[in-house]
Amino acid sequence: MRSSTRQLGLPCPRVAFMLAGVLLAAGLAFPLSSAAQDQATETASASAQPLEVEVFHLIFRVVEPGLYEVAQVMSVVNTSDTPYQAGPEVEGRGAAGLVIPVPVHAVQINALPPPQGGLNPAALVFEPTRLLHLEPVAPGIQQIGISYEVVAGPEGVDVSYTLPYPTQRVSLLVGGPAGAAVQVEAPQLVRQQPMELGAQGVFAQWSADSLPAGATVSFRIGPTPAPLSSKSLALISFSFALVVAIAVSIYGGRRRQDLALERQQVIEHIAHLDIASGTGQIDSSEYLHQRGAALEQLAALDEVSGLAEPDPSSGAGKQGDREAARGRSKR
Repeated sequence: MRSSTRQLGLPCPRVAFMLAGVLLAAGLAFPLSSAAQDQATETASASAQPLEVEVFHLIFRVVEPGLYEVAQVMSVVNTSDTPYQAGPEVEGRGAAGLVIPVPVHAVQINALPPPQGGLNPAALVFEPTRLLHLEPVAPGIQQIGISYEVVAGPEGVDVSYTLPYPTQRVSLLVGGPAGAAVQVEAPQLVRQQPMELGAQGVFAQWSADSLPAGATVSFRIGPTPAPLSSKSLALISFSFALVVAIAVSIYGGRRRQDLALERQQVIEHIAHLDIASGTGQIDSSEYLHQRGAALEQLAALDEVSGLAEPDPSSGAGKQGDREAARGRSKR
């Protein structure tokens, strides 16, 4: 079992080295041209905040649905000519130079090694939704990287990041061994063409551009819903056909003989459900749902045809169960 305790680790885990190398090989860590860097400098010079982020990369490697290894790399630009260290104050330790956002679900947080990391683990202070680096940010471009795990339940998890600086692009990539087993809901982000990351395979990609400081980027990641089995689809189709038949019977003036035939079909359907449940072909929740719907249909037929009382738990309902039992004994 992997620990879900939030802690700041000093050594880098396997995913840190692997994905940091993938980033560098793919050219993701140095995404902008010199013209774009000049534009960033001009934009920042008009404000007192000299830090900007060119690209904020989030790479989710899906180990299995509910367990995600994450590499997070920021290309940070100090547009001034002097080192910057005027961020949030940490009591007894002075001001931070850099703020690094992390999701509240992040555990086993580690600093990536240079050149992708650029962090001194001893100078990191952990807070619930961010890391504070208590060293100055040098002028120019800094590659800042961390890795961590996100552990979620079977329903999925909502992940969010509050951007501390103006950010030209946020890039989300999701893939890995079980990448096809998860789905991402990211209404703030735009779906892009998939990206191949070396031996790690193809990663789905989303992005958003030109985000201000303080903006929150959120998305949901979780298991892809399992498709209905052929047995389930057949049961649903059969139930739908019965509903249509009953509607026609009620409003179309069908003969009593037709209603009796449809009633027998419902009884046989109940018998099939009982057999399927007894042999493990359908789970208990689906069985109870389908059987309950069938009993309601049986009661509706009985009420229209006058064959029995409308309560399926007495009269025709018990008769239907007895006939269903006889149907099972024949099989």
